[in-house]
Amino acid sequence: MNVHVHENFYITSDAQNIMLEEVTGKTTVINRGKENEKEIPVTKNHGYFGTVEQALKKFVRLKINDSPAKDIRELIEEVQRLNDLIREKFDF
Repeated sequence: MNVHVHENFYITSDAQNIMLEEVTGKTTVINRGKENEKEIPVTKNHGYFGTVEQALKKFVRLKINDSPAKDIRELIEEVQRLNDLIREKFDF
């Protein structure tokens, strides 16, 4: 699974975990100097989760913590906007 959530956030998975990852905008080179050298994006892992819902809750917490809100009304509006975004995108 590799699902775009919003902006540079993605929910990905492997055989055992669901992860919330953020693409940082930086790149790194793997296999430098070899025939199969390639550049890949650098990601920041924000955690491992048992469900997609848990990963989405973490996304909301990260965005709230990074919110420029100056008062409680602005913060409530930001939370509502994020909840609406998730509802529209994932139909929860």
